[in-house]
Amino acid sequence: MSNVRTVLRVLLGLVAVGNGTIGLLGVIPGVPVSRVATAFYSASLTVDPQTEHITEMFGAYMLTVGVLAGFAAVRPDKYQVITFSVAAMLTLRTVQRIFFASEQSEVFGISGLYYWTQTVVFFVIGVALVWFGWKLHEETTGTARVDA
Repeated sequence: MSNVRTVLRVLLGLVAVGNGTIGLLGVIPGVPVSRVATAFYSASLTVDPQTEHITEMFGAYMLTVGVLAGFAAVRPDKYQVITFSVAAMLTLRTVQRIFFASEQSEVFGISGLYYWTQTVVFFVIGVALVWFGWKLHEETTGTARVDA
């Protein structure tokens, strides 16, 4: 197994565990949403029926991304499209977090340091998935450049 494949498996495994755990907690009835938000995002959340419903839907998406990333972690060469899709999602989330940073801090009471650290981590994982995903694509298709 190449180092590229190993790094991709680790990165995708992290995405699978993180998203899968949050997603599962979001869809299980009776799990206090506010505790999940505090534990994973350091966010203060006012819970009402609307918030619970939205977080259940959010949880379903997170769980699905976690499962897909899990498949890609097991076979990154076979599920390259998942790798690039997860990278695109993380990039989109990074852009959202940049544009809505002041609102997020104000509405959810998230500290700036925590918020920006998490944003950078999402971005770095996204960039790494693209980089190593592309390297794996080159390995598997034999399209790597050879400089003479």
